[in-house]
Amino acid sequence: MKQLKLFIVSACLFTVGSFAARAESLLGEVGAELSSGFDSHYIFRGADLGENAVWTALDMIVPLTGSVDLELGAWYVNPTHGVVSGDELDLYANLSTSFGGIDVGIGYVAYLYPEADGGSTKEIGLGVGSEVLGFALDGVYHYDFDLETHYYAGSVGYEHMLTHYLSASVSVTVGFLEEEYSHTTVILQLPIALTDHATLTPYLAGVFSEATVNDKSRSDEEIFGGVSLRIYL
Repeated sequence: MKQLKLFIVSACLFTVGSFAARAESLLGEVGAELSSGFDSHYIFRGADLGENAVWTALDMIVPLTGSVDLELGAWYVNPTHGVVSGDELDLYANLSTSFGGIDVGIGYVAYLYPEADGGSTKEIGLGVGSEVLGFALDGVYHYDFDLETHYYAGSVGYEHMLTHYLSASVSVTVGFLEEEYSHTTVILQLPIALTDHATLTPYLAGVFSEATVNDKSRSDEEIFGGVSLRIYL
């Protein structure tokens, strides 16, 4: 789910900071992650774009210098029912670095819709993040060149190790589209370390959005969940 990747997730799209795969990488300094998952609802920035979504992603991070990293990735999703039931392919590239404990990044993403006569949108994103008293604080800004829209979001997250193999994390994200409140998303995850190179993560989440974000026939509050498997190459 894209919102998780931001977050969480992948995302991923413009999350800054260290790449989890690097610590356990089999490729040396180049880190890579192959992941796949299922989401009961495909939620993107507060909008419900479909149900029973199966996705797959491949992310790679390449150190350009001692302090600057390049992340390249692709994310493919197929929601089987809902407002947007067609396939979607996201291609993205990010540059990230750190300054005195503050992570910053800039990225570009293309959203491609193979079943919509080649339709696509493209956007640029900026992100900043840090850790304060054990809490992860992040802020992102995105501008869509085709839709000419501005999106802003801030999030706070906390993770606690329950055992050597199991941890629990919770995050809250508040987003704004243009100058209007868009959504609040709360996510609870339980990452399970299957091996040094594989993590299984079930999650439960709730999104509370403005009625104008979703189709008016749909609820502006949604509880959803899913599971993902990540393999660090």
